[in-house]
Amino acid sequence: MKKLWTLLAASVLAAVLLLTATGCGSGLAIECEGEYSYELTTLTALPEKVTFGGTDDSGLVVVMEEKKNGTQYSLYDMAANAFVADAKLDKASEDVNQSGMIYLAHGVFYSTKTNSDDETEVTIYTRNGKREVGVATVTDGMVVDKDGTRIYVDLKGELQTETDEFKKIAVYGTNRVGDYYINGADVFNKDGKYLYTITESILNLPSGAVNLESWSVGNFLFGQGSIRVPDDSEEYDYYDSKGKHDLLTYRLDLSCGKATRVDMDYVVGKVLTAINDDCVALQVSAIENNRIMENDVAQIFGTDGKVAVDLQSMVPGAEQVTVQGKYLIIDDGQNSFLYEGKKRLYASESSCTDYNYDLVVKSSDTSVYVYDLKENLIKKLPVKDIVDRGSLYNGDLWYATETEVLVLHRDTKKAVTVLTPEQNAKLIESSPYYLETGIGGPDGFKCTVHFFDEANTKVEMTGEPIMVAVSKGVGVDYRILRLLKPMENSTAVPVYYLIKTTYPTQK
Repeated sequence: MKKLWTLLAASVLAAVLLLTATGCGSGLAIECEGEYSYELTTLTALPEKVTFGGTDDSGLVVVMEEKKNGTQYSLYDMAANAFVADAKLDKASEDVNQSGMIYLAHGVFYSTKTNSDDETEVTIYTRNGKREVGVATVTDGMVVDKDGTRIYVDLKGELQTETDEFKKIAVYGTNRVGDYYINGADVFNKDGKYLYTITESILNLPSGAVNLESWSVGNFLFGQGSIRVPDDSEEYDYYDSKGKHDLLTYRLDLSCGKATRVDMDYVVGKVLTAINDDCVALQVSAIENNRIMENDVAQIFGTDGKVAVDLQSMVPGAEQVTVQGKYLIIDDGQNSFLYEGKKRLYASESSCTDYNYDLVVKSSDTSVYVYDLKENLIKKLPVKDIVDRGSLYNGDLWYATETEVLVLHRDTKKAVTVLTPEQNAKLIESSPYYLETGIGGPDGFKCTVHFFDEANTKVEMTGEPIMVAVSKGVGVDYRILRLLKPMENSTAVPVYYLIKTTYPTQK
């Protein structure tokens, strides 16, 4: 049987992944920072004939250019729209001992070369150029040289060198819980300083505890389990076909490493979503008269393990909760309700309704209706005409028919046609970035790339547009789009565009 300390030290991290991008505040307050923005830039620094390799989440991409005797690898910074100085690698065609540039971690790539002693030598590449490490191995997102020195990216995204091979470290991407980071059972502060390791002795748990569920709120880890007690015991929390059980719910305060037991009148089924740093939505079953109720409901719990916001008083029978921007969507299995804080903004049947920030989409067998939050009808479209639809980063909606594509702008509540009916529309990527239209002719395939912005920006080219590199970070994405530009001699040369999109994230 799993012990509860294992749950807290390891299994909880699965739930933590749902809880790392939460906002600040209390109750149902959801705060976001950042703005939506869109920027299209022509990349003049890129040579015409290149291919693209790996990317990271900071805007770096490997660019490969064929030379006379092999391939030149370079590191290109999409955020700066320039090549990184001294971050180049020349690999001869016949050199089987030399690798290309390979992604290692945030902001870091590496290459390997086998020397005459059959040892692996490593070189790393960052925005600061290249660094010869020497004989080393690459493992767990870090480079370890033959003396045990570790080169890694820390929590702040900076490259670090650690000579003490026994020192516990937290690398970039380590799971965050409140103001702390957890790697396995090791706890670190926000600066990456090791504090302690979660152990059985810290939690002081009874042996034989069976794992039920785990979650986190703020700077606290919660774990819940149960343990059998004698059948003649007068003190127990619930009984079932297996006998009597004591429900164990523990709260570990990460600030001091102290665990305490808390009383809960619910058996936690699963984590639904984080609301903010103070609250988390859980699917639970109430315990009444020492029996676990069969119906699962959604409730919002705080840092003390108690119900912080009674969802059942807001929506009786609520079983699902999701967060969308500053809004909360509560579903009872039949109807879904849109809330801002505790204020109900909209209610509709779950089976036919999608909430898209400030827009509400309702679908029937024959039509799709788009409303604002005041229930004003914005647009009606026949279902048979819609071949594809989706939403943009900024909450706008787009719809594609056999002949046209339109965008419903979230702010203006106006529908704008981005492709005209006389054009043949082809959706080349089910994303918010571009569409193509094209008609074959003597000069080859003509296309127009439409960017979904307020100005309805259009770029007319010859050839098929291809997205050749994508870098997805927190609050910003970088994408390189390649198009073919027609020349007077009927040839075409590639032109590269950088599409930078920023969007709000929860604090």
